[in-house]
Amino acid sequence: MMNSEKEMLTVQEFSEKANITVTYARQLLRERKINGVKIGKSWRIYTEEVNKYLGIVGDSKSMEMQLYIKELEAKVKNCEMQIATFRNIVGTLENIVGM
Repeated sequence: MMNSEKEMLTVQEFSEKANITVTYARQLLRERKINGVKIGKSWRIYTEEVNKYLGIVGDSKSMEMQLYIKELEAKVKNCEMQIATFRNIVGTLENIVGM
C-alpha cells in the first residue's frame, strides 16, 4: 500500500522537526541513512522514516517498553529525592549532635 502525500514531509519540515539543518537532512537522504522519495525536484520523507530517525516507534511492544522505561525513570527520580531528603536529615542530626 502506497503512503499518501499527507504522510510525507518536505526536507524543510523534516529538518525543523528533527532540529537539524536542511543541508544535513539532504546529506542523510544522499547517504541513504533516511529513506525518501524524490518527487520532481524535491524530496519527500515518509513520517514513518522521520519517527524512526527521531527514535519514535509505533508498534505496541515498543510502546509498552517505552512506557515501562518512563515508569522506571520516575521511580529512579523518586529514589533520588528520598536520598536527598535522608541526606538533609543526617545533616540536621549532625548539627544537633554537634551542639
